Parts: sequence; structure tokens; C-alpha cells
Amino acid sequence: MADLNQICAEVVSALPDGIGCAVIDLESGLLIGVAHLSPDLPTSLLDTMAASVVEMFRGRNVTVIEDMLSQYSGNKQTRMLEGLQLTTEKTHVFMSVIPDKPAYLVAVVSGKRATLGAGWAAVRGAMPKISPLCP
Repeated sequence: MADLNQICAEVVSALPDGIGCAVIDLESGLLIGVAHLSPDLPTSLLDTMAASVVEMFRGRNVTVIEDMLSQYSGNKQTRMLEGLQLTTEKTHVFMSVIPDKPAYLVAVVSGKRATLGAGWAAVRGAMPKISPLCP
């Protein structure tokens, strides 16, 4: 059976212009699986990036908005964000919470030669392989 790092490496190699893939624990902020094509990337940067993803999905501002929407609608709103796509000058970043393991997220980074559809397909295709390996 493959481990999370191996699955992440397969995602990167299968995605045209793939750069990296990570599995992030949204409760602790820890990277539990990662593979990337940047050998000089320091671990501290990867850890900081994982923490920023947690902030985007579960941070204080997100919680405030969910609380406000709960008050407005009369229905409890929590963990509303399921996925995000970011674009930088040179990359696309695709992030999605694993549906049956909502404490975990898959993030895939590609260069801009990859289509948006290919990036999302990589994320969604990886989830069934990653989910059983998340605690």
C-alpha cells in the first residue's frame, strides 16, 4: 500500500506542469504528506504554507463570518469552505477538504501550463487514495 508522500508524488508526476502536492491536517496545521519538485524548498516554508492554509479554511476571520451567517440565517454554519483556488504569477493552487475526512485537505500546485480542469481533476482523483490513509 502506498503512503501519503508516495501518492502526492504520483499526483505531481501525473499532472502536466505539476509542482507539488500536500495533505494538511486542518486541526493541527501539520503536513502529513508532501511531494514537490523544488529540492531547495526549506521545511520551514512548507510548514508556514500549511499554517496559512489552515488559517484560510479554519481561521478566526472565517469563524467570525460563519458565526455572523449563523445569526443572520438562524442555521448553524460551520466549516463552510470546502475548496479554494488561488493563482499567482506563475502557478495555480487547488485546495479541497476531503469530504469524508473534513479535518484534512489536499493541496495541489501546478504551473500555468496546466489547465484549471486538470488541476481540479488531480485533486479529486487523489482524494479516494488519500482518504483511507488519513487518521
